[in-house]
Amino acid sequence: MKEMTPRERVRMALNHKEPDKVPLDLGGWQSGISYETYVPLKELLGINAETRMEERVQGLARVDEPVLEMFSIDTRYLFTSMGAGGGYNLKGEDSFKDSWGIEWKRPASSHYYDIVFSPFKAASIQDIDKHSWPNAQTFFNSDEIENINYEIDRLSGSGYAIFTCLAGVFEQSTYLRGMTEFYMDIYDNPQIFEGIMDKVLEAELDIYGRYFEIVGEHLDVVQFWGDLGTQQGPLISPEHYRKYVKPREAALVDFAKKRTNARICLHSCGSVYDFIPDIIEAGYEVLNPVQTTAAGMDPVKLKNEFGSEMVFWGAIDTQRVLPFGTEEDVKSEVKRQIDALARGGGYILAPCHNIQANTPPKNIVMLFNTANVYGKYRAKV
Repeated sequence: MKEMTPRERVRMALNHKEPDKVPLDLGGWQSGISYETYVPLKELLGINAETRMEERVQGLARVDEPVLEMFSIDTRYLFTSMGAGGGYNLKGEDSFKDSWGIEWKRPASSHYYDIVFSPFKAASIQDIDKHSWPNAQTFFNSDEIENINYEIDRLSGSGYAIFTCLAGVFEQSTYLRGMTEFYMDIYDNPQIFEGIMDKVLEAELDIYGRYFEIVGEHLDVVQFWGDLGTQQGPLISPEHYRKYVKPREAALVDFAKKRTNARICLHSCGSVYDFIPDIIEAGYEVLNPVQTTAAGMDPVKLKNEFGSEMVFWGAIDTQRVLPFGTEEDVKSEVKRQIDALARGGGYILAPCHNIQANTPPKNIVMLFNTANVYGKYRAKV
């Protein structure tokens, strides 16, 4: 089989067909790399360039083009100010307030920002209605539009698959209310539970509608993040997901499909096996990050049961193997996931969520070197 362009390779995998090799991803907001790990990685690779922060809340570095090229990464990202903490106003070096009214702070001992103020923590339904909700005008000032157009010009003719990462309905709602309060609302205040999600959906449709007007025809994958699982099981019952969350997320997915040429992905960590049939019915076509160490997330089982309908993206363990394993452990992990998920296409290989601080750079090199060799279809070594 002749070598494909990265975009051809990704699109073939998204269509559940075998390309020349398994597509590789690195550098998204759920497949990124900690700033603290990225600096020594560049030193190991002999790349001398200023390291820039890409995503503030998770402490992610912007992955430089030479690194992406060295690892033969098939994806490139359009980033906007609409991520976690989007449109933020700095209150200090380690705290800020975002355009949703949520306040974030990074503890001195942490690599991450935590939510320290949720605007609806003690709110009534009337407070939710009166809230100053973000809209397209909030995000898309002239500087933002100029930056997006610059990135489109840079990427659209590059031959790479273009991905973008955006907030979904459910998880964004938990940020606004607070996790404990939001989950209790299912039982105690369903009007607030639904009211927040309705307002989030309304705001997102306005914001994303403008975004898709600019970039929709160029996108290959749109990822909406919306964690539904812990490592042990679901965060909410599948029944409550089906009743409350699924209709709203289905509306968001349908909106994106009508305005882009992209496949739509749900990013959800943890144990989400019980949700997958409903996730598929909601219109999602791709699942990330495929946390195979969580309950019920055996990759062989996932592929056998859902591989004809769902593309799997991720799966390389960032919790134990990549930070604490040997290079041989990493090689074995990559081969295991390719063997489980790659047959017939439908797999994009990437870290299972972001590569964490203090991960040995040699393990990252082993990850992608192994994937580039072992991931060749009909040529396993």
